[in-house]
Amino acid sequence: MRAALLADLLLGENPELKQLINEYNFIILNSYGKITGFNHHMLRNSGKRENELMNQNFFVVFDPEFGNADLAIRIKSVLQGTPGPVSFSLPEQNLLFKGVALPVYDQSADPGHIIILCWEEELAWNERAELEDFWDCTTEFLAKSGITTEDRKPETKMKKPRILLIEDEKGLVVKIFSKMLKSNTGNVILAPGSEAAELMAADFKPHAVICTYEPIGSSNGSEIRKKMQSICNASTILVSSAGGEIRIEDGWLDIHVKNQAESVSRIMDLINQIYLD
Repeated sequence: MRAALLADLLLGENPELKQLINEYNFIILNSYGKITGFNHHMLRNSGKRENELMNQNFFVVFDPEFGNADLAIRIKSVLQGTPGPVSFSLPEQNLLFKGVALPVYDQSADPGHIIILCWEEELAWNERAELEDFWDCTTEFLAKSGITTEDRKPETKMKKPRILLIEDEKGLVVKIFSKMLKSNTGNVILAPGSEAAELMAADFKPHAVICTYEPIGSSNGSEIRKKMQSICNASTILVSSAGGEIRIEDGWLDIHVKNQAESVSRIMDLINQIYLD
């Protein structure tokens, strides 16, 4: 989809699109998943104050505990140029938001922002058919307004991504991924520290690197992220644990999953569907 400049969307002369923005809840996200704008409908219907929305991480404000994996995958896909339906919630207010996320291009080949148009209803079972019907109607409406919804990039799926783990003093990474390390399938390896990880990455060429904010070695998590991007163009996922939850953060995505048996499978699903080229 090519949706013109953000300013053109908000201030342009397209009356149909203006009406769509005026009638529905409206959120703007930047490429890091931060909320950079919203309309009065969203402010009123969410029950949030302006400072509780502006510049906040979308995944922290909405649906912070359950179901974020699917939402994150959809938002990441939009950042790669593919519009699609989304649903997210405010469980504490018993609200479910359903609508569509659209990529917006700011004079570059990749989307610089995302706009989300959605309606609100009481939190209930999310009927996929209803969401798909809304997407079909929205697609037709946008097409009439001169906005196409063609995918820019084909989906790429890999069953066994290569993952480089970096050990930390508290042993959190080893504890979380112990079963994968014991399985010895060859697609997951453990580096004893940051220096060793840099050497191993050059040959192993991981799709994703996983470490804590303070791994063993002279480099912290942020420094490792920059180095791995340079060495092998790999995404670095920083993990931490607090209050029975595992936090996963990569610079734009910030989600929490319960520290339980299926946590690793959720993390692997994210890696497989989000972080691979």
